[in-house]
Amino acid sequence: MSLLVCNLTASDVVLVKGTRSVTAPAKVGSLTYGPAVNVSSELKGLVAGDYTALETQRSGALAYFWSHGIPEFAVGTLTVGANVNGVTVQNTQTTVSALVEARKVEFPATTKAAELISVVNAVLPSNVALTILLQPDVARKLQVRVVTGSTAGTLTLVGVDQNGNAATQAIDISTSGGTRTVITDKAYATLTTATISGGSGFAGTVGIGLGAALGVPTNKSPAATAFAVYKAQVNGLDEAVGTVDATAFTIIPTTAPDAAHSYAFWYNFTVTPTSPTHNHTLA
Repeated sequence: MSLLVCNLTASDVVLVKGTRSVTAPAKVGSLTYGPAVNVSSELKGLVAGDYTALETQRSGALAYFWSHGIPEFAVGTLTVGANVNGVTVQNTQTTVSALVEARKVEFPATTKAAELISVVNAVLPSNVALTILLQPDVARKLQVRVVTGSTAGTLTLVGVDQNGNAATQAIDISTSGGTRTVITDKAYATLTTATISGGSGFAGTVGIGLGAALGVPTNKSPAATAFAVYKAQVNGLDEAVGTVDATAFTIIPTTAPDAAHSYAFWYNFTVTPTSPTHNHTLA
């Protein structure tokens, strides 16, 4: 096990224990992360007080610990407590700086056009789980077509979105809403169940089909924010960016999706990693 120690001070900091020492170099520019520390040998046996210089210089600052070039956690006020196995590094601040990721996604020419009945055929509703005929061809919002007639009832959709998160939505199918087409709030990569409950006075039909909004993968956890699409292509040629839903991470292409076109989108989003307050023991 090893850690890369990031020194945020303007000068080198030397950690000393007996004849052993480890140097964390001064920062260069905005960030420097320094030598790997073998915690099973070089730092074994360190106790409170051995980090005195480092504790003084880092007090109140934001320090990062890296492993294999990846920031694993950040600490605010850094202290060292005695531990029977060595040293406990205690951190009181655990939010790292936000990261902005840029990606590209492609949808093939087999992407289907929007319609109303391919997922669940239009049927007379009843208090049962509806039969799912086909899954969405790609992650996308769904369309629920309600032809008025039922006095009361709720259709609950349960599935998984393009990031692998649970996607659940309850849709009123009663006469109070009239005949309508309801677009789901989220994209569905998979629709697990579509169940009607609390219904009465059943009449009319309910069907589920594919929407025009295509689901763009972002981040499962932590959730992405500030989602934006900045370039779009259809059949390899640039076109205007279509309608973007920055909450559901979807886009309706300017050229409506159908099997005659392929699509590519370039986009970015922000992720802010977090970590619960915890101790790291060097032993």
